[in-house]
Amino acid sequence: MAGITVALVSLPLSTALAIAAGAPPMAGISAGIYGPLMGGLLGGSNYNILGPAGALVNNLNKLSSENGPEIIPLVAALSGVFSLFVYLLKLDKYCTLIPTSVLEGFSFGVAITIGFGQFNSAFGLVGLKKHPEFYNNVAETFSNLADLDAVEFVPFICLYLTLMLLMKFVPGRPWIIFIALVGIIYGFLTSALFPNIKPMLLKDAYPAMLKPSVVNFSYMNNDIPLMNIVIGAAEVSFVAVLETLISARIADNLTGTRFNQHKEVFGMSLANILSGLLGGTPCTGVLVRTGVNVTAGATDKIS
Repeated sequence: MAGITVALVSLPLSTALAIAAGAPPMAGISAGIYGPLMGGLLGGSNYNILGPAGALVNNLNKLSSENGPEIIPLVAALSGVFSLFVYLLKLDKYCTLIPTSVLEGFSFGVAITIGFGQFNSAFGLVGLKKHPEFYNNVAETFSNLADLDAVEFVPFICLYLTLMLLMKFVPGRPWIIFIALVGIIYGFLTSALFPNIKPMLLKDAYPAMLKPSVVNFSYMNNDIPLMNIVIGAAEVSFVAVLETLISARIADNLTGTRFNQHKEVFGMSLANILSGLLGGTPCTGVLVRTGVNVTAGATDKIS
């Protein structure tokens, strides 16, 4: 039951985080498959779930906007190699020396940039000029609010407020599953019966999802500067190692257990190598899915 619950939570989250990172949705779903698979088989935690993470979105979005989405699987695979070096050199023990306040600030910054980065979709704003700087993109969004599309905005605000209220007054439940299901029903009904109020659906924005594949080698046909891949992979590797250890530690706090830190980095390294080689995004330990795994009653890596 824990495995089923986490999978249902992971599907919409992996899809959304891949899109936020500038990657195709299927790349996120691929990472949501390969990450937990390799982490469960080879990692050092009985509860930690690997997958696409918000902590990586800002780095990946910058890389994809400058080099195209084809860079993301390459960065994922090479970041796995770098993380493997961390494992071999036993450097993971030093990652725990970072102050908690720094991690809180990092997490808060990630949340702000992801949130503001989704306003264009929430408001139905298309074709806006993209800037390298985050604050310029925010300014561009709010300077075009007069073009807000109610067809896109109304379902966004209704489902967003519903999710927030459910999480506040009925906590401890994976409400994202319910919201995703309502969204699917709304998209189906408006598409079939009320096309005038049909919002943009994933199949409209990403028609390739109608023929899904979790193995994609198309990224190999692009000429991307090697240095861009190396620098991006180094950044992703650092965040992935850190986030994975934090997520596993939180799971330990919830369960009163103790994970094998060194082995967990090994599992995450191979997960990224596999995910990248097969066309997925990078993956790391993810707090929400790990928490769901614990609260859903997981007792072993099998989940």
